[in-house]
Amino acid sequence: MCVTWMISITSEAFNTRSRGPRNFSTYTLLGIVVAVAIVLSLVSYFYFASVSNRIEDTIRNGLGQHSKNEAFHLCEILERQVQFIVSSVDIAVNSPSIQSGRVEQGSEVINLAQQRTSSLTDRFFWLDASGKTMWSSAFMNNPKEYEQYRGFDVSDRPYFVEVARTNKPYFGPVIKSPVDNSQRMFISYPVFVDGSFRGVVVASIKADQLAKSITEESSLGFESSVEIVDSQGSIVYSQAPEHIGENLFGEKLQSVLQAPALESQEKLEEFNEFLRMSIDPTIPKEVHSRDFRTVTGDTATIIASPIRVVESEQEGNAEQHQELEGNAEQHQILTLYMSIPYNVAANVASLVDAQRNYSVVVIGAISAAAIIVSYFILSSNKRLERTVAERTQDLREANEHLKEHDRLQSEFINVAAHELSTPVQSLLGAAEMLEDQMLTREEIIRISKLEVEMILRNAKRLAKLTYDILQVSKIESNSLKLQKEQINLQEKIERVIEDVKPFVDQGKQLQIVFEPKVNEPVIVEADRTKLFEVISNLLRNAIKFTSKGTIKIVLEKSDSEAIVTVQDTGKGIDPEIMPKMFEKFTSKSDSGTGLGLFISKSIVEAHGGTISGENNSNGIGAKFRFTLPLYIVKGGTEKEPSKA
Repeated sequence: MCVTWMISITSEAFNTRSRGPRNFSTYTLLGIVVAVAIVLSLVSYFYFASVSNRIEDTIRNGLGQHSKNEAFHLCEILERQVQFIVSSVDIAVNSPSIQSGRVEQGSEVINLAQQRTSSLTDRFFWLDASGKTMWSSAFMNNPKEYEQYRGFDVSDRPYFVEVARTNKPYFGPVIKSPVDNSQRMFISYPVFVDGSFRGVVVASIKADQLAKSITEESSLGFESSVEIVDSQGSIVYSQAPEHIGENLFGEKLQSVLQAPALESQEKLEEFNEFLRMSIDPTIPKEVHSRDFRTVTGDTATIIASPIRVVESEQEGNAEQHQELEGNAEQHQILTLYMSIPYNVAANVASLVDAQRNYSVVVIGAISAAAIIVSYFILSSNKRLERTVAERTQDLREANEHLKEHDRLQSEFINVAAHELSTPVQSLLGAAEMLEDQMLTREEIIRISKLEVEMILRNAKRLAKLTYDILQVSKIESNSLKLQKEQINLQEKIERVIEDVKPFVDQGKQLQIVFEPKVNEPVIVEADRTKLFEVISNLLRNAIKFTSKGTIKIVLEKSDSEAIVTVQDTGKGIDPEIMPKMFEKFTSKSDSGTGLGLFISKSIVEAHGGTISGENNSNGIGAKFRFTLPLYIVKGGTEKEPSKA
């Protein structure tokens, strides 16, 4: 902005009448200052952008490396825990009691294996060669379950079928238990005696135990998410519980990943290929990572780390595993995924702000120096005054509303003085007349009915002006209080009409008509005095601005509101005051304070109603409408309203 201002001053300088060498040197110097300011500002800006990008790259690389280390750490922990389970199963199948089929001693081996691995497993069980349950760690201290499930046939389950078919250990995917609907993984080893298949030992791992292990070991302190997937792509653990048990390549998750999550179908296929590669057991074990960008422009790094266990060799299974000697087979049973969103602007806001502040200070200093130079160069002519005027224009505009307020106050004082002077002069004249009679020492002071009416009229006029000013004061100080009661609105309007009829000059051909468009009483809960004031203000305004014709008051009601309309055939509302006619001191009349509509609006809104005004559609006169909430009868009985 400063540079733009200086350029505009330079442009103006070339329009001056003086064309001498001195002015040419002045404007040349000014142009150089402006050019230097622009160049330095651009250099500062690009420096800030460069530093910000370097900060972002540094944070991105640091978070990525930290996340890879964390993923590797978590995988190592899970691998050790699962490997310990594998070793426990291997020890069990090679124990003499299991191989000899002694249930009493074999049960102790099974129980001990489960106790040693209870952080992840919920049970170990031993099946015979036909797939029937010989013992389960769940039978321990539970005779009822022992009686119910002893000899239970599970020969159709994959952890038995695959082992019996291949004579090799089984490392299964997550399956849903038909008993308690929980997600479980099974690791099973065959029992061989002299090359003969004698049964299976199975370890059951619950998915929620894996989740607990992850949450206890994870030390990530930034916004990230961790998921564990089995060898078939089914989610074993996720921080989004609704995804557990879903397959990565199933319809549900694929629909979530489609646009607008990823930019295109091509990007989705690229993402799926990354997932397939990460769960492929033939890929060498390493931590894989790749950046993906969403439609919203956010970038996240997905890190995949395989969790593999080594198949333990069994002493009694030499024939089946002699080809694996010295090179134990590995099984990828799980894959850990970690997603790291890069909200760099939020995470390193202080660093970026520091660079931004530095750039702003540099640009500000350059601009300030240019302004100072320009000031001294141009101080010999009158352009400084114009420049100051331009700079203060904003302040002038900001203070316009204060000036308007002062103007309205001045108008109010003038109007109030005029309104006060008229009744005061009349009262003073009457008092002087009475005083003159006293000076004649007459015992009886004579005063006519017209003079009494004049005194009363002017006294009431003063009282009304005083009351209006007091009402405005209460409204502005939020101290307007309402004494509500149930009022019959028809009767109230009729009484107000009777009260305002004396204000109609006898020379006016004016008729006041009341048209209630309801047959039953319209009851509202309102302040009697304040309601009178609203209706009276509207009627007296209509009388004031209508010289002949009709003033019509219409009463209607809706389901919840009473609607009162005052319509006249007078001069209508001046377009100049239409937008602000309900504000204080707004009036185009030679008499009146301009407070009536402001007070009426405040009273109506204090009752929970609305008020509006407009000119009639035929161009003759105006109409004002206000609404009030209807009185809701409690208990189903109508209370008799007090007289209006």
